Amino acid sequence: MVMAAVVWGKSLYYYQGFSDPAMNVTNYNSGGWQWNFRMSRDMIAYDIYNDYGGGAGPDNTGTVRRWDNGLLEIYGRPNNGALWWNTWYIGDGAKFSPSGAGLGVVNATPEEPFGFTVIRYTNSLDPRAYTFAGGSQKWVYMSVWLASDNGASAPYERWEDFAYFFEKEAMDSSDTAQPSTYGYFVNYENIRPFSSLLSDIDGNSVGALATITTYFQSIYDDQNESTYLNTPAYHFSGGNGYARAVTKPLGIRVTHDGRKVSFYVNYNPLGTTPNVSNAWVKVGEQEVAWSTNLVAFLGSETPYWGSGHVESQFDHFLIRSVASNLTATITPGRVLTNTSIRFKVTLSVATTANDSGVQEIYIKKPSGYGAWNTATVAVTNTQYGGLINNGASAPASGRFQVKDLGNGELYIRFWAQSAANNNIVKNGTIDIYFTLTTPAVPDPVGQAFEVYADSVKHVDTAQDILFDPTSGLPYATTGRKRAYQAMLLL
Repeated sequence: MVMAAVVWGKSLYYYQGFSDPAMNVTNYNSGGWQWNFRMSRDMIAYDIYNDYGGGAGPDNTGTVRRWDNGLLEIYGRPNNGALWWNTWYIGDGAKFSPSGAGLGVVNATPEEPFGFTVIRYTNSLDPRAYTFAGGSQKWVYMSVWLASDNGASAPYERWEDFAYFFEKEAMDSSDTAQPSTYGYFVNYENIRPFSSLLSDIDGNSVGALATITTYFQSIYDDQNESTYLNTPAYHFSGGNGYARAVTKPLGIRVTHDGRKVSFYVNYNPLGTTPNVSNAWVKVGEQEVAWSTNLVAFLGSETPYWGSGHVESQFDHFLIRSVASNLTATITPGRVLTNTSIRFKVTLSVATTANDSGVQEIYIKKPSGYGAWNTATVAVTNTQYGGLINNGASAPASGRFQVKDLGNGELYIRFWAQSAANNNIVKNGTIDIYFTLTTPAVPDPVGQAFEVYADSVKHVDTAQDILFDPTSGLPYATTGRKRAYQAMLLL
């Protein structure tokens, strides 16, 4: 018996290029965005007054606004010398609520995942306001969040459920500034050294460690803000500019599939950084128990009362879904145990104008089935007809890539060279044929084959359409989308 639910999903599309001069204020609160939303992992705090005389460092409170350079900037000192908040995490940032942008309330599920990408530009994370400043936990962070919005907005309230990617600059116990690190926070910090972030999602090298760290790692500490103000003068009077900023653009992607949050970086999202691949690197993922009323947040934070200037620039905030609807059926509907069977999965695809379409397909077989045999896989679809099995080699015109991922999943990828030259499926059906040996033990309840679709940037695919409107392709930001399931009875 085959049972397939036909439920119409929804497309998500939103782009913010921070081009509106009305955003050139510190109290902006419109279109889903709210500047200077002073959230941190601990709470919202506004009473961060510079209270310790000269020992508190410069009186430059954390600030968020868009500047005439067309970038969203988070700058200043997250804790502006407020000694009573020492060891408490104090932050500032820009909150994005999808409902305020016309997307409605967003709840992530495997069938309706959510996620976004953003480009971070110049970044400078100064951990202390002046040399020999007292205190411990001299740590500062740039952060990109997903959170379940519980309505927290008043002082000392907090989001209870959240996860974020971060870059951290820290000083050790001897007051020596350390090279910055990446990581993600889900209940606790997970530090990821750059040496573990050198392969893209396909397992290809994205560049040499020395190249990556030269571009993206820094010891940001300027040694002494009493003589050198580590911020540009257009932020604060007397600013001397950045001492050791990272200036190469960094793509950041955060996704939620209803069960886990995943984090990615792209060291060359614009295709302009030499000797580094334009492809996504997975930083990590973590299962979570929350998935409703999701919001995004771009921020800074510190637990150190004497922090220096913690400053980041952002642009190109994007949300794009794979398709509006995916449904899958599988035949035959009833099979014998311990038998080699030729199966057919039919994936029906429907998209709207801004969806990415289907470049990649994942099929997860139930437990008990035999090993995948990629040589038996055949694909045809209503847009491009029959495609040739190219094995594990990269896809080409009229040829699909197929791999056994080793986790029970079969992976298929289509050609995506440019807007004019690709086999991405926007609408219609995709038929996938494969041979599997059924389990030895009958299961009258039925087992689910899970079918997913996605379309993301790989090293051998076109540039993102944001940065190449003529030849680029629209890539999904939400993560892979599960088709409504088919069931197979044994």
